[in-house]
Amino acid sequence: MVAFLRASLRTLLLVGTWALVGCGEQTRTTAAEDARRVPVLLQFDGYLYVPAETSNFKILERVRAQTLSVFTGLRKSRIMVSRREVKGANVESFTREAVTVVDAATGRRDLALRVRYRYVARPEVANGIDARKELALALLHRQDDVIAERVLRECTANPDQSKRSSSAIAIDFDASLPRCKAAVDAEQAEIDAARAQVPELAGGSPDPARDTVVTVEEVRRVYIPTRVTVEPRPRQPGEVAPRYVPPDRPEVAQAAPGPETDAAERLAEVARNTVIVDPDHKVDMSKTPEEQALAAEGALLPKMAAASDSDSRRLPAVVSAGEAQAQRKVADPPNEKIEIPFETLADPKFLVVWLSLLMAYPILRGDPRGRKRG
Repeated sequence: MVAFLRASLRTLLLVGTWALVGCGEQTRTTAAEDARRVPVLLQFDGYLYVPAETSNFKILERVRAQTLSVFTGLRKSRIMVSRREVKGANVESFTREAVTVVDAATGRRDLALRVRYRYVARPEVANGIDARKELALALLHRQDDVIAERVLRECTANPDQSKRSSSAIAIDFDASLPRCKAAVDAEQAEIDAARAQVPELAGGSPDPARDTVVTVEEVRRVYIPTRVTVEPRPRQPGEVAPRYVPPDRPEVAQAAPGPETDAAERLAEVARNTVIVDPDHKVDMSKTPEEQALAAEGALLPKMAAASDSDSRRLPAVVSAGEAQAQRKVADPPNEKIEIPFETLADPKFLVVWLSLLMAYPILRGDPRGRKRG
């Protein structure tokens, strides 16, 4: 009986060792695939309207809340940004423009402030990406209690469940839903109809992000259409692209193909913008502006006010910080060698080998009490 047990345990040890070797090979294969994954750049432009006397703190809070509203729609397209919130942004670098708000019904005119920005991040894309894509999504312009019920009804997957967290509607907001797209289009049609009643805007091409005169319907709008671009970018030395971890029951959304443009030209456009990270850290001028933008996950890049500014010799105010370093998804090759053993130790196959050794030790060594009796 003892001989049979010893033979069985030896067989179990051989099987466990073979499984462990196979697991290590699989881990090395996964690491090699990670190293070949193409890095990706994600960008979108956003804007919002605030009263002229709004504080910088309030503006920053509004921008942070607005950027959160795009991520559920991105996740349905199997695109994820691991670091959602914008850290250390400097509102003084946003593009802020005074606009005249016209109420066509009463003829009243007021002043307001339009804040424009660009969001840039290094996302995790399922199955990688080999060409530029554009996703037609939307941002939440307002998140107050007055419109909460409307947003939950029109642009959330489960309105009844979302009502319990109406204070955080940006997290549940999903612009990829068909009924949400219909609501965005309907609101835009109402705004266009209101524009036709304002002499300065009648007959002109709608461009709310550029007009200096806007309607009150534009300022009070709930949704802001935006196009999120996702495209490959040059790999930085030693960089490993983030690995996509799919959420529960992902739904693949169709991405509208964008215009074919030179990648270097688009990266140059990023370089012409100011990267907002943390003003308390030293400027690292050894890196190009686009490298520093990509190093800061979730950096905000405001669009320049005029094309002439891009031709000036003024250096972009690019800074980085520990806050940005904590947001990095760049993995150094030495770190991969350290992480692989820890992943192997946590593998169930490895645990089987150790349990087999613990069970086999008394039998292989023999019962000491039996030897003493002999």
